[in-house]
Amino acid sequence: MNTCQLKVNPCPSSSAPSAPVAPVSPVTPTAPVTPSVQTCTSNFVWDSNVQKCVCPASLPFNDGTKCVQCNLPQYWDHDLKQCLYCQGNKYFNTISRTCEPCPADKPLFRNYACEACPPSTTYDAVSNTCQEDAFDPTATSKVPVYSTTTTPTGY
Repeated sequence: MNTCQLKVNPCPSSSAPSAPVAPVSPVTPTAPVTPSVQTCTSNFVWDSNVQKCVCPASLPFNDGTKCVQCNLPQYWDHDLKQCLYCQGNKYFNTISRTCEPCPADKPLFRNYACEACPPSTTYDAVSNTCQEDAFDPTATSKVPVYSTTTTPTGY
């Protein structure tokens, strides 16, 4: 039988008998009443599905005391519980969720972002700058040079 019953201990033998105890009817347990709205501290919000205070979608990260948002070029570090910038001329790749060097088509790292070099410039990895292309005489068309031993007619 799945009911709760009150168990009465008999009186010790040295005491006087007490009045008879009336039988107790079974008691059905009830679930505790949880309010539908809870007050959360800081900028947490109550989630009735999980029955606890959580960070809202607009501030998805919990730093231990409040909810925060990281905007690019920053990223959220789950171990340190804070927003960080990538170090060493790297950007945060939102697909791989890691800090990576800039891709070849956008090699210039400025203001925590990767940019392409303007036309007529070449990327210099040492200085992390775009340098103007130097004049390359081998790239221009050359005027043919003729060497003859006779003078052309009409000159």
